Amino acid sequence: MTDPASTLIGSGQLRESDGATLGQRVDFNIRGLGRRLPKAEAPEGWVKKIERSREGRVWVGFFHLWTTDALGRRVRTKKEKTLGPASMPKHDCAAEAGRLH
Repeated sequence: MTDPASTLIGSGQLRESDGATLGQRVDFNIRGLGRRLPKAEAPEGWVKKIERSREGRVWVGFFHLWTTDALGRRVRTKKEKTLGPASMPKHDCAAEAGRLH
């Protein structure tokens, strides 16, 4: 018998099979599959200029953080971080927010 790796595709030669199948059939509902997929771990957010009582106008970065509660469910919480005074340009604050990860 020839080596199965050297058999050409479409040559008509089939490997001898011992009757084994490719595996057991797995039965699951594909419609509900996406609900159990994990969420992205990297926090993505936005930057906003806000008036604060003590600091005056400042840039504040907001993002969502995914955590796991006591029951094992994924919970989204909103976080914020003061990035700097509003006198600096927005793109500098956004770069600062990128370094916070």
